Amino acid sequence: MNPEKCRRIGIDIRSANNKICGVTRVSLCLIQALSQIDTQNEYVIYTNYDISSLALGKNFIVSNCRYSKKNPLNEVEIYVKALKDKLHILHSTRSWLPVLVPPKVKTVVNIHDLFFIVDPFYFKRYGFYSFLPRLWLKYSIFSTVSKAHAIVTGSQFSKAQINGIFSKCKDKLCVIYDAAGLDKENLSGVCINPSGRKYFLYVGNGRSYKNLEILLRGFALFTKKHAAADISLYIAGNDAYAQEKELAKNSGIGQKVVFVSNPSDRDIIELYSSAMAFVLPSKFEGFGIPVLEAMSFGIPVITSDADALLEIAGNASLVFRRDSPDELASCFARMAGDGELKRELIAKGYRNIENYSWKISAQQLVGLYYKLTGKEIYDNHVL
Repeated sequence: MNPEKCRRIGIDIRSANNKICGVTRVSLCLIQALSQIDTQNEYVIYTNYDISSLALGKNFIVSNCRYSKKNPLNEVEIYVKALKDKLHILHSTRSWLPVLVPPKVKTVVNIHDLFFIVDPFYFKRYGFYSFLPRLWLKYSIFSTVSKAHAIVTGSQFSKAQINGIFSKCKDKLCVIYDAAGLDKENLSGVCINPSGRKYFLYVGNGRSYKNLEILLRGFALFTKKHAAADISLYIAGNDAYAQEKELAKNSGIGQKVVFVSNPSDRDIIELYSSAMAFVLPSKFEGFGIPVLEAMSFGIPVITSDADALLEIAGNASLVFRRDSPDELASCFARMAGDGELKRELIAKGYRNIENYSWKISAQQLVGLYYKLTGKEIYDNHVL
């Protein structure tokens, strides 16, 4: 390791936890990929989550930090650690920077999306007090955008949205695409659909921007017209889905919709491996990792016309208008009956995922690190 070329980079992934969501998936996949492609720089990973399952190089140090949204003293702890570690760069993968950052340290942040600003129902679960987390996150994101030296986001759509709300951050913004978090390489030992049940699959949380009301209404219309098809809908993610369960029951499809709360990676892999088709009906997305995961498993994909999904899926998905349950029902019907369409989408999906790789993302990220600290070349990659 050449000390003159070495950079000491801290990566803050303190919000990562056992309930694997998009942010946690991105954080873990990026760190693993960085370890595989960069043996020159030194990394300090600040986490309150056990990442011992990652195969990290000798130039990676794991620093355990406490983290709680309710305890501001945790911000003092990471400040002290970052100061002691003599960082050149502090990179937060969780959409906002620590409140305190040591002087002269360059800062990078992944802002995955701004749904808590643009979606009026994002905090509806908090009822009357929903304005409190909204105000806190607005303060955090405005502060982050102001002091960040570079802002990384996952799609051109997100870049445009961030720039539209924070007009002075244009020169800080760059797009580094995500990739699939799970794929067929993870299939070993998985029991694949022993019941032989036919089903469509949704993977994601139950927040309002995910548009599950349209998903259930579209599936109800499909089921009404094609009852003999005997196809179910599986909804899997880190939510209890109380409202969705009630809507399914009231729509007469309660027996055909299966909710899988807090699934493990193994559960999700098994669900992907046997699904007839995957559907992501979102009103908007920052990227859409499950789309690429489904494609990597050879599953045909249905997406809404949300801008980021059109960008990421390309021509490899069947698209419906995000506010039209009738169009979604029609997509379900085509997937259930048109074998040629499914084969065509599967082939396009395989070609599409070749455009996304955590290795490429990590290389671009290291290039950004060097650019911030005055180096223009990373190995043979010209920035």
